[in-house]
Amino acid sequence: MDTFIIAAWHKATPIPNQDSDRVRLDPCGTPIAFDDYGKGYGYGWDVGPLSPRSINDFATVRPIHWRNLQKLRQAAHSWG
Repeated sequence: MDTFIIAAWHKATPIPNQDSDRVRLDPCGTPIAFDDYGKGYGYGWDVGPLSPRSINDFATVRPIHWRNLQKLRQAAHSWG
């Protein structure tokens, strides 16, 4: 897997008593599964910015559950 994706994964919060190589929490507290990267269902996730203005700044991107990423994109769209 791409080193960018792996580096982003390590920014997610480990869950106590869970294998942090497999499952973590996104910034919203939603569980994501490493093997579900790029999937738009279940524990799927992608790499996204914490704000629309920081899309190209690796320091601000995080692994985000697909539903939370949809919400961020909708909010960005409404910002114009």
